[in-house]
Amino acid sequence: SDSVINFQNLKTIQVKKTSIEQITIVDGLPSDWIKKVVYHNGVLWVATYSNGIAKLTYGKAGYTVAKVFQYKDGLTDALINDMNIGPNGKLWFVTKSGTIGYFLNEKIKNLKQKLPVNVGIGTIIFDGNNVFLGTPGKGIWWSSIKEELVFKKLTGKKTLYSENIY
Repeated sequence: SDSVINFQNLKTIQVKKTSIEQITIVDGLPSDWIKKVVYHNGVLWVATYSNGIAKLTYGKAGYTVAKVFQYKDGLTDALINDMNIGPNGKLWFVTKSGTIGYFLNEKIKNLKQKLPVNVGIGTIIFDGNNVFLGTPGKGIWWSSIKEELVFKKLTGKKTLYSENIY
């Protein structure tokens, strides 16, 4: 069971020293407008609103921008809506124009497979070897990632309250 602390009876609370580090365009980020942050295996991935994805590594000086991925690096759409780590350990991303991609050995792999409808993709999540994509206005789509991606609209006994999945 969860423990409950009654703060009314405490006279002092000990807080261990903590620090906050701010990273901005001055430090090498392509933008201060941040859409999503993902931490995986010692790397901090930062999706900006419209200027690509930054890879940050941690060292003695704190976090530093190791690389910024933009159009010149293979992004076909810099409007990244979401990122997530797949079961294969790769960082996957989806964009406003409907692009699905991932990083492999510091290179961007834009997938040719897209949804069978013309729509942006708002979110990406994984469950086992399945990937699920949420769209604004077209519901949820899924595919196995064990084989070539073939997306099907998620259906079930009940209908979604809304087709807008962000």
